[in-house]
Amino acid sequence: MNHPLFIGIAPLAAIVLGAAVTATARAQDQTTQFARVDGAGLHIESVPAPCRSPSPFWNGQPRGQGIVWHVTDAASIVNSVCVSDSTDEAWLANNLNFQRLTALATDGSGVPVFEYNVQADRPSTVAVACAEDVSLGAMLVGGTMPAAPATVRGFDRPHGSTPIWTYTFDLAFQSADYRGVDVSRNGSVVAAIGRDAVQNKSLIVILDGASGAELRRLQIDLYVGAVELSDDGSRAVLTQGATARVIRTSDMNTLTQFDVSGTGGYHRISHDGRVVAAGGFNYIVSKETGGVWSPILNRSEPNNWFGAGLALSANGDTLFVPSFNYATGYLTLTYRVIDLAGGGTEIARTTTSGTGTLQDTIQGSEATADGTRFVVASWGTADHAHPEVQVFDRALTLRGSISFPGSPFSVD
Repeated sequence: MNHPLFIGIAPLAAIVLGAAVTATARAQDQTTQFARVDGAGLHIESVPAPCRSPSPFWNGQPRGQGIVWHVTDAASIVNSVCVSDSTDEAWLANNLNFQRLTALATDGSGVPVFEYNVQADRPSTVAVACAEDVSLGAMLVGGTMPAAPATVRGFDRPHGSTPIWTYTFDLAFQSADYRGVDVSRNGSVVAAIGRDAVQNKSLIVILDGASGAELRRLQIDLYVGAVELSDDGSRAVLTQGATARVIRTSDMNTLTQFDVSGTGGYHRISHDGRVVAAGGFNYIVSKETGGVWSPILNRSEPNNWFGAGLALSANGDTLFVPSFNYATGYLTLTYRVIDLAGGGTEIARTTTSGTGTLQDTIQGSEATADGTRFVVASWGTADHAHPEVQVFDRALTLRGSISFPGSPFSVD
């Protein structure tokens, strides 16, 4: 079986089947991002500085096997990507400059099927999520200038660059986050978050995937930065700072919630909606059995941050746990595979460590549905101690990798 893999970097996006791909990127004199960990958790800060220049390992040509296509974008940072399971669709959310949505064919040539340009609105955030088994991409846009409410637009292949619907948040909710939108597997449900950054309030809405009509809403007077749906859209996990809150989307009632140590991460839900994982300075897994939610795992390790890349298999039996060590200058990464069905046994572990001044912070990870493959994306090290994107099997044997001259920001 082929496993599609999709990565967004600065300023490039690539998609691969099976093994590895590399592609060129151009440095920009814009900003450099740094991670900072304090007692509250993880914070990302931006400072004026040139982006990382091309790596000496880079020859400008694709290498490896299984390459489908790569796209180089000289202007944008792709902070959000999504690839469907069975509809041959891939989606990019282009940020920083020339902000837009880009739709591509997963098994195509890399030429956009269509694009939707929002550059004139000067948004601070463009994010995308997609269905797995029907043609539907949902684009969340926030922080536009002049100030305006956040919006969600639905797209499909038959209508191309013409949105099939548009949802506009209430006026106060103008901000958005890169993980603030998700789509159920069959496209029937879209979940999105608009934020009032002044009053520190969040509005979570459940939309009809076919029409964009608002079905339900929940206002939380706290910062909620991310949402993830179960496959059928009946449940969602909200990242409410350090709190993982599981809601039932039919009535927006809370089914369970628990806290990890430290904010700045994002929380995950299994495809069946019965297992939730959250990370910070520790990582906790909670599982529903017979209608009762109970913690089944709670672990931590000194100086490790677990909030940026947990991944669950579809049935919640396997947890992939990457972390970075901030005491080493963010240069040591550890990856773990946990058998949740087997009582939380750690069945594999591997570590990478580099040198230099670059921060090798983890940007995201994903697991295949059967829990046999895992991908993790991190910013990389100055000495190129490991590829920025790594694909592991269940024994954490490296099965594929992607070396970029820039830094990955999103993976699917």
